[in-house]
Amino acid sequence: MRSRVSAVGFVDVNTISNAGVLEIGDNRDGAKLNSRVLAVQRSLATFGSDEFRFEFYALFARPLPAAPPPSGTSAFFFSACAPIEIGIVDVTGVSAASHVRIGCGGPETAETRIVNIRNRIPGIQPQAQAEADNK
Repeated sequence: MRSRVSAVGFVDVNTISNAGVLEIGDNRDGAKLNSRVLAVQRSLATFGSDEFRFEFYALFARPLPAAPPPSGTSAFFFSACAPIEIGIVDVTGVSAASHVRIGCGGPETAETRIVNIRNRIPGIQPQAQAEADNK
């Protein structure tokens, strides 16, 4: 891939987090994004040993779904070293293995898997919250 100019007039990005990417320009290798999250919130600190390993949850053991093969009409666009010209890009947020690309790139792989465990007992605040309220 030959190099070319990427001209962007103005980019306003509020947040990029959790394996999110904002890419301006061409990339040969594409993006391989990954974000695995395990969030635990409990009223009382009762944690067992090894309960925070990804492999203990079926969600993280499932294979990633494969994209279906292309069907119907295909298109090919060729522009040898033509510049990329963008006026204004306004992005509120890029998160959890999301990708905003201005330019060409190779194949992408994105993965986000989240397990959120909340064991809340009515009437009992989590200890960290109770300590914050007392300050």
